[in-house]
Amino acid sequence: MVNRKQKIVECYDKLRKELKKEERDVVIKGETWKNLMQLMADEFNSISSSASSEADIATNIDSQILSLSSYVFAPSGLHEFELDKERKVNLIKETLGEDNIIHVIKTKGRIDSKYASFVIEYKHPNAYKTTADTDRAMRQALEYLNSLYEEKEDNYLAVITDGNRCQFVAFNNQIKEIYDQDKYAVNPITSVHRLNADMANRIFKAVIELQVKALTAENLIKDLVEDKYDGKNKIQHLTLAFYNSLESMNNITAISYSQWMNNFGLSHDDISKQKAIEDRRRDLAALIGREQIETDEEYKILFSLQTAIAILAILIAYRVVLLVKGNSVGSFRNLVNMNMEERRIELGKIAEGTAAFNLNVYNLLEVGCFSWPFQTDYWTEDTNSCIKDIIETLMIYETMPDLTTRTDDLFRDLYMAIIPVSVRHSLGEYYTPDWLAENVILCGRQYLPFDKENIRVLDSTAGSGTFPQKVIEMKRKHYHEVGLDRNTTLKNILTEVAAIDANTLAVILARINYFLAIADLVDPETDIYIPVFIGDSSVPNSYKVSEDGHYYIDTIQLKNGDNLSVKVPVDSIQKPKKFIHVIQSLSFFNETDDTGLCEQLNKLCKNEVELDEILPSWLDLHSNGLITPAVTNSLINSFLLCNIGSFDLVVGNPPWVDWKTLPSVHRENKKEICYARKLFSGDGRTGGNSLNICALISNVTAENWLAKDGVMSILMPQSLLFQQSYEGYREFNILDGRKLYFQEIIDWAKSGHPFQPVQQLFCTYIISENKQDYTKGIPLKRIVLKKGYKLDTIKYNISESTFNTYFSIVDGVVGKASVSRSAFTYAKDQNELSDFNVITGNTMYIGREGVEYYPQELQLLHPIKLIKERKLVQCVNYQSPKSKIPVGEQTPELEVTYLRPLIKGINISRFHVEPSEYIVAFPYDIQHNQAPLSVGELLDKAPNLLKYYATNKDYLTMQTAYSDKIIGKKNAEYYALARTGRYCHADWYVIFRDNTKWVAAVTGKINTDWGGTKIPAFQNHCVSICEGANGNFITEDEAHYICAILNSHIVEDYILSTSDKRTFKIRIPVKLLPFDPNNSIHIKLSDLSKQAHTHYNDLKIIESLRSEIDFYYKKSLE
Repeated sequence: MVNRKQKIVECYDKLRKELKKEERDVVIKGETWKNLMQLMADEFNSISSSASSEADIATNIDSQILSLSSYVFAPSGLHEFELDKERKVNLIKETLGEDNIIHVIKTKGRIDSKYASFVIEYKHPNAYKTTADTDRAMRQALEYLNSLYEEKEDNYLAVITDGNRCQFVAFNNQIKEIYDQDKYAVNPITSVHRLNADMANRIFKAVIELQVKALTAENLIKDLVEDKYDGKNKIQHLTLAFYNSLESMNNITAISYSQWMNNFGLSHDDISKQKAIEDRRRDLAALIGREQIETDEEYKILFSLQTAIAILAILIAYRVVLLVKGNSVGSFRNLVNMNMEERRIELGKIAEGTAAFNLNVYNLLEVGCFSWPFQTDYWTEDTNSCIKDIIETLMIYETMPDLTTRTDDLFRDLYMAIIPVSVRHSLGEYYTPDWLAENVILCGRQYLPFDKENIRVLDSTAGSGTFPQKVIEMKRKHYHEVGLDRNTTLKNILTEVAAIDANTLAVILARINYFLAIADLVDPETDIYIPVFIGDSSVPNSYKVSEDGHYYIDTIQLKNGDNLSVKVPVDSIQKPKKFIHVIQSLSFFNETDDTGLCEQLNKLCKNEVELDEILPSWLDLHSNGLITPAVTNSLINSFLLCNIGSFDLVVGNPPWVDWKTLPSVHRENKKEICYARKLFSGDGRTGGNSLNICALISNVTAENWLAKDGVMSILMPQSLLFQQSYEGYREFNILDGRKLYFQEIIDWAKSGHPFQPVQQLFCTYIISENKQDYTKGIPLKRIVLKKGYKLDTIKYNISESTFNTYFSIVDGVVGKASVSRSAFTYAKDQNELSDFNVITGNTMYIGREGVEYYPQELQLLHPIKLIKERKLVQCVNYQSPKSKIPVGEQTPELEVTYLRPLIKGINISRFHVEPSEYIVAFPYDIQHNQAPLSVGELLDKAPNLLKYYATNKDYLTMQTAYSDKIIGKKNAEYYALARTGRYCHADWYVIFRDNTKWVAAVTGKINTDWGGTKIPAFQNHCVSICEGANGNFITEDEAHYICAILNSHIVEDYILSTSDKRTFKIRIPVKLLPFDPNNSIHIKLSDLSKQAHTHYNDLKIIESLRSEIDFYYKKSLE
């Protein structure tokens, strides 16, 4: 006993001495600490065996805990433990009364010992023997933790112990959700263990960690984003400091800025997205305290903001790396105590990768194009002050996070809290929840045609690294189960899990998250290159190889805009460690030492021919002073990416950005790649070169990195299955000669919108070379969130084992109902797919999309009164608080002749058209059916209307280039409308909605109170048919024949199954034979539609008539 106590005191003495030299996180990993934990475990066991009561155990163990605090930590200037003894809490008990009714009773409880958020419940060994005893103790601890959580939301941990045995129970917001639904569903995080040195270590670490802030996204968001001074948070202050220092750029910074700009762009000139662009611009302007900014300022603000996040990320990472690698090369605490210049130099070493190089983690801490602030040209008092403030904030966080259990994406929520939503969405960034990433990986893995243990997995658009982290978690679990040692596990993971992203900041975050996921496997002497690369996955690898195939090429854009191609021999990458050391060493030579540079490059070459080929470009870089650590790190990244090989499984969530919203320079850069792969639909009139960038990325990713027999499992919009613009993509031909096929589609449309607030419909696409006959269908799974659940409340509880608790799976098939069309169709089974094959086809009846009334705040009018004697109608223009374009209220008096009642898509129901509340001006007649009446003609025939147009000319000229292309008339008047023609002057129309609901109705001329009988106008989303195959206008009987077929059950089922429900095809993809007035079946269908229009509001009659229509429609096709 005495000997053990004396040894404890000796350990205390050693720890105090160690804490004078090193930080606590390093000391607590050392041998002295390990020896102390064994002694403490023995002491706790001894206390337990000799204790006469639970109170004796509590008193003696608490005394040992507090002695460590008072004899070691307090003298070292560290936070002292604070014991809250017999802490009172409010409890709620449920008891079963004599009346067999459960009664809720409020009562009090006492926690034995509480250290900040850590609770210790002591038990006497006699009361902690059986399973019933330990279960009862665990339930009691949960009640205490729940009560504490009710008082203050926090992350809590409890240990229950008798000194010999112990078990741990956690409580946080995720567990709280489970507890409130069913408290008996909560289980302890450990079973009952013998209290040995490991358990003692865990107890003491809990006491230490929960005295300070946990390193979580939630806490970081509170301290860095939510807490503000002078109206800004810490990140915004740093962003402003960076922005103010960017008034002029030197050569190095200009190249960094150019590299960053090349990775992505912001849309500026698409009027249809004007509201989104304005929101983004407003949010970015607010970061620097401005209301309005120009385009170049927008980019500089975003560059400054991303630089701030990158610096924050490496500060967090640096702290963790020092823990893992030891404290021999630096101290985080030292960064606080340095003067301004010392801090700039030290942070510069970290940001350019020198610190990581010394730690043998070669690319972890480098921030590439974001290292510019640490040049003397940009290091200001404001920048220094802001960064020091952030470092001091991080100092209060835990110094030894439990790396073995942290598998979450630490930076995802932090990034989403910092970057405005408007900016993230304009970049197509929708971050994937952990549970969804897990599902995508598992569903893809089951399609691998082999049982291969060491499968290689790639995410080519990794963002901050959610998918790679989940893969690492799965692999670590598997390798642990099969008994693989730490070193082999680490080696396997680094070989088998890789990631790519074009966003430099995302890569920085992904590298850090990757390291956090493996950090406990890393020894101080281990060499690591994190396999997470900056790269554009929409660019084929072939673009990076010389024509003779002997050299890899990377391009650097100089400040004057010129491009410089840098080469290295292909074979030089085969030894990555040697390659890294050679390239990084190039920055050591001054600008006049070409000889030293040449000697180093020669180490990469097999002969003089290779050296002669690569040397000129490197000398050009050297003479321009551009062989800096930031540039060499960028080149190492680029060249190593060329050599990562092929992967068995490609997973991810590529950006969902529409082609038309890409900046023009990026569209032009990608066009050649798209044309080569025949990805465009070719519908030139309406901009058929329309694509979501994720389609291009998935095609090129397969070509670049998908192994033969490999599987791709990725999240992409549902519209890729149905829309015409993806006709080329669905063929999935890749330039290396392979053809890929969809293997299974998993539809998440009814899963509760995992990407809230975004509600775009999406699927998991599982793709491989395994040939499929789409006419027979492939598996379809529709994931449906069960009633009573909301994703917000269950998202932390969803996993592979609980998935079926929260979701039901509706099986079906997806395939092609026609070999002539590439679009896919959903069906219940193969029989329904065969039924669809009977009706699918083409029709000669032409659907016309409604007129583009822009801006509707000006074009849509309410009639107020008729001025009969002057043949005028007084109107008021449409007003809404949600208007994108704030046109003030106006009350023009307009000529009746050129006004029409407006039918919108929402006015259409099945076999009925609701009266419209709007009218519109329509300055056309049958002679002027494509271009409107000229200014002179309108002045003569409708001067009031012309005056209304002229007064609002600025609004009317805000048409998009897309609308101008549709109008198709050069020099058309500024009040010209998109989508007009002869078809706007028919007597009868079949109209249907082009989104949401598949319903159709017949309309003719409409009797109005203000202008007599008028041909209606149709707004976009209201599609009309008025012409037959011969170009003649349809008759009333013909209109009802068409309407009957469109409203049949089988056509509705087919249309809804072959679209994303947000956009129906205006060229109806079903067989609609030309109307024959002598065909009795055609006449019968027409009559059934007329009856249905009479009884449109009687659902029972309508359904009966629709069933008859189904019968006669099928009969008409025989």
